[in-house]
Amino acid sequence: IALAPINDPALVMPTIAETLGTSANTDWASGASSAPPSYSGTPTPFPAEPTGPITSALAGFCVDDANAGTANGTAIQLYPCNGTNAQTWTVAPDNTLQVLTDCMDVTGGATTAGTKVQLHTCNGTGAQQWTAANGEITNPQSGLCLTDPGASTSKGTQLVIDPCDGDAGQRWTLP
Repeated sequence: IALAPINDPALVMPTIAETLGTSANTDWASGASSAPPSYSGTPTPFPAEPTGPITSALAGFCVDDANAGTANGTAIQLYPCNGTNAQTWTVAPDNTLQVLTDCMDVTGGATTAGTKVQLHTCNGTGAQQWTAANGEITNPQSGLCLTDPGASTSKGTQLVIDPCDGDAGQRWTLP
């Protein structure tokens, strides 16, 4: 294919007759002029990852890492809110929920209703992925919701994944 030159003046790019200097203009740094408009003089920090308790719709209860454990398999449970590190969750950009540097995890990566939720070293698997919408926290790999079975108000009840039905045992507020 041969290309013909474009002779239509409306389609030809104009020539820029400006010349760029060979050194940066730093007059603003010596106070001779104001700072460049792109810099306010104060750096903007990156937004912080949300951190705090995951609260239940059942008044006074939070998602808790049992006994502030750090071993794989430690139960993730419902417990009265107490402000401890075991209830200080981070909503990480990779869709994990983290406490004490480990992740909320569906035991064995299972996708069946009633599977217990535990603490596990963060590993990026689908068992550790969570999304939140309409007050529910869902594990996308299973399509099931984080659940306090029976909407119990018994402290120490281990959380599970179950079909999402919107009852009080599946209603959570993230930090």
